[in-house]
Amino acid sequence: MTFPASRNAVSPLTVGIDPYDVGWAEEFQDMGGAFLLFLEENENGKLLLPVGGPNGMIEVIDGKVDERDDERRTFFEEFLNENPTKTFEITNVEQNDKLNVPLFLIVAAIVLIFILLYLKKRKSIQ
Repeated sequence: MTFPASRNAVSPLTVGIDPYDVGWAEEFQDMGGAFLLFLEENENGKLLLPVGGPNGMIEVIDGKVDERDDERRTFFEEFLNENPTKTFEITNVEQNDKLNVPLFLIVAAIVLIFILLYLKKRKSIQ
């Protein structure tokens, strides 16, 4: 089993997380867990894409990889043993919720217009 992995980690690297994964990821970290993050460059080299696990996140707790598959667990533990661990403090993390309200209002307005047009057309048919 091989996974594309670069031995040259960029430090520090800012990455995003799927909003639906934030809850369980924070819960896991609150229990003392950490994540081994595997990313690879896409074809044009402009984006880093997750590989190796859900969103590239491999769960590690108490220095051990939390993986059911023995072959995958062995691979990730060997990777951790061969590569020194770097930890970075996360500061100024902001979630961009500013787009949600205007987007909701626009969608609600469009739906309302379609409902009104439908009701107007329905009355003109009768």
